[in-house]
Amino acid sequence: MQLWGFLWLAVLAAPAAMAQEQDMPWPDDVRASAARISAVLREAASLPPHDVAGRVSQGEAFDAALDEMAKLASADLVAQARAQEYRSEAAKLLLIAADRRDAPDRYDTLRERYLTAVAEPAARAPAAPPLSAAQATEAYRLAWEYWLLRPTLAGQAPQANQRMVDALVAIDNPASVQAVMMVVEASASDKAFPGRARAFRQHDLLQILGRMPGENSLQALMRSVALINSQPASLTNEKSGAPMAQPDYLNAATYAERLLTDAEHFGTASRWRAVLNRVPEKNGATADNDLLRKARAFYRDNPVGTDAGKTPQN
Repeated sequence: MQLWGFLWLAVLAAPAAMAQEQDMPWPDDVRASAARISAVLREAASLPPHDVAGRVSQGEAFDAALDEMAKLASADLVAQARAQEYRSEAAKLLLIAADRRDAPDRYDTLRERYLTAVAEPAARAPAAPPLSAAQATEAYRLAWEYWLLRPTLAGQAPQANQRMVDALVAIDNPASVQAVMMVVEASASDKAFPGRARAFRQHDLLQILGRMPGENSLQALMRSVALINSQPASLTNEKSGAPMAQPDYLNAATYAERLLTDAEHFGTASRWRAVLNRVPEKNGATADNDLLRKARAFYRDNPVGTDAGKTPQN
């Protein structure tokens, strides 16, 4: 079985290696622009949620850096970015910059409809309006990824993040995994503020990966759990700075297992079962292997499974 594991890794790695060899290198100014945007994401993740002025400043810095990248987005570079979107942060950011430059109305629509509006302002628990099928389309994918990446707006509507999650899941394009991982990495950096808001943010990111079954999502889910678990498990009070115990429902490995076994009833059981059947088992006592063994054991014990197709009720 170990031999098959090595063969599977080799098969997956070969196309990626060939693609990387064929990739055209990015101009220095594009790489520098992407690095500036990544730095903004890390800086924004370091801010406590109550630092409204800091979030506004980082949001403006993010937009300014994207505007500069958009000036570099020639037709040839956009075509290159489309070919590399699945594996290059520079490609992902250049595509978002160019799309935002060329179709700003889509970005404004999402902000006005979901990020700064609430469906019932007088309700006990006001929330962003429900996701419309008109915006849950490939045409809006890069705009949703932009809002996922961008530092949180001041006064952002409750449940706006869940609308981002639901939209990207509905669109279900594996290219979104790259954007998700950029946010995961920023949130799990050494500078990231270890508060409850970060834990819930990471919870949302894991949910996107868990509701989009596929080999890319599985690899990203395992990587995300490793990154999140590399940080201290305790939370920090966002105002006092005092340490807080992390509840079990925010444990990354526990939630990843629930996602892989569809314990959240998202209707993904048959798709995850198929993915796990395609991925050979590997020997060794690692956290990744343990998580995959638990998921496989679940499907062995529940061979039929159910795809309830339920979505979160907000």
